[in-house]
Amino acid sequence: MMEYVALQAEYPELVMEESVRKALAPGIHALFSVLGTHEREMCMAALDGPSRGIFKSLWEDWSKHGKFTER
Repeated sequence: MMEYVALQAEYPELVMEESVRKALAPGIHALFSVLGTHEREMCMAALDGPSRGIFKSLWEDWSKHGKFTER
């Protein structure tokens, strides 16, 4: 996941097709579901500025759409 985020930040001119983004989303959401607060903070600390923004965006997307919540 860290490599995915870093590559997106390093090559912003490369646009990922929506079908590819949608295909990767379940895997990224699965990874976020096993991250605790400590692990998420470690990931954020290891990333540079642009990468942090991408990671944060992915995290927010997971929080809205991928996170399991009991009702």
